[in-house]
Amino acid sequence: MTKQSTDTEKIETKATKYNWVINKSSIALLPEEKEVLGLGLNFAPTPKRVPVIDILAGVEVATRRARLQVEVSEELRARICSVIKNTKVSQNNMKPSQHQAIASLKRNDTIVIVKADKGNATVVLDKSDYSIWTNVICSFSHQLTKN
Repeated sequence: MTKQSTDTEKIETKATKYNWVINKSSIALLPEEKEVLGLGLNFAPTPKRVPVIDILAGVEVATRRARLQVEVSEELRARICSVIKNTKVSQNNMKPSQHQAIASLKRNDTIVIVKADKGNATVVLDKSDYSIWTNVICSFSHQLTKN
C-alpha cells in the first residue's frame, strides 16, 4: 500500500463517520449529534474528576469478598490512596458541542439508541417502534421455546 492510498483511506474514514449512524427515527439529528454518535457506543468521555468515592467503595467490596487479612487490606487501601493522590484527570477528549449533543440525546425520551445487529453502526429508533420490535422478537422466541 502506498503512502498516498493510506492518506486517502484516512480521509475517507473521517468522511464516512456519519455512515456509522443510521437514523430510523422520525426526528432529524443535528450534525453534532451525528458526530458524537459516530464515535460509537463504546466511546467513553474523559471524566471531569477522578471518581474517588466509587474507587474506594469498589476496593472495600473487593477486600471483603476476598476475605483478606486486616493488614493486607490496609496496605492495599494505602497504596490505592497514594495512586489516587497522584492521579490527574486527562485532557478532555470531547468538544463542548459534543457534550451538548450528548445532553440533548439523553433528554429526548422519544428515541432509543442501540448498536446495530451487524457491523459497528449505531442505530437511532423511535421508542414506539423499538417497543413493537422487541415485543415481536420476544413473542417469536417464546413460540420457538414452546415447540
